[in-house]
Amino acid sequence: MRQTALVTGATSDIGEQYAIELAKEGYDLIITGRKVNAITKVAQEIIRNYKVKVEVCIIDFADDERRHRFMEHISTKKITVLVNNAEKEFFRDDYKKQEDMIKVHVLTTTELMHTVIPHMIHAREGEIINVSSLAAFLVLPSSIMYGATKSYLTSFSMSLGTKLKSDNIKVQALCPGFVSNTDYHNMQQHFWMSAQEIVRISRKYIIKDTTLCIPGKINRIFYHLLPVIPNRLYLSQLKRKELKKCGII
Repeated sequence: MRQTALVTGATSDIGEQYAIELAKEGYDLIITGRKVNAITKVAQEIIRNYKVKVEVCIIDFADDERRHRFMEHISTKKITVLVNNAEKEFFRDDYKKQEDMIKVHVLTTTELMHTVIPHMIHAREGEIINVSSLAAFLVLPSSIMYGATKSYLTSFSMSLGTKLKSDNIKVQALCPGFVSNTDYHNMQQHFWMSAQEIVRISRKYIIKDTTLCIPGKINRIFYHLLPVIPNRLYLSQLKRKELKKCGII
């Protein structure tokens, strides 16, 4: 009997590639998305190419009632791999948009982990991949809520990974930088990484049981340089190019 993986935000990019990779590894899938046509197309391609079962759930996790119903549904499943990749858009002036981002990036990811971890502990195995961002380590005046929610997800993942290690459950904070094939294409080519490459590196880190995964040599160098870069210099560069235009996710 195949094990089951749950991938949220699987309509495109990292979520889609993670669903494909897990199907290659032989997992049956539960995938979520907000766009019916896009998520259905992903499911059909996976079923056709990998002969696994795929359950599609159309859901906006910012909707409290639908999110709670989804959690009840998932609580009946035996999830072995959880990939938290559901996203909300960048900073908007409307407070409702900010609240929705908290619901999706913080409440949903935390509630999903709380829902699936008991089975993982009982089974003495499991993987949780929380798709965060290099933005988690940055001061982001133009995207305050986004950076803050990703900081939470990264910190939570690091602590949870330590706590669950003795239960043979691997937790990863996946923190990519610039991702090609997104809506943001203004960075030079050598700064981009494909979603497929990011997922491949993530799977290697999972095998090594490394909690923090920063794909790409340039991204890792940048991460290690952050503590020594003067804030004044860093912030002055941000003012020249808004985060939305430089493509950090």
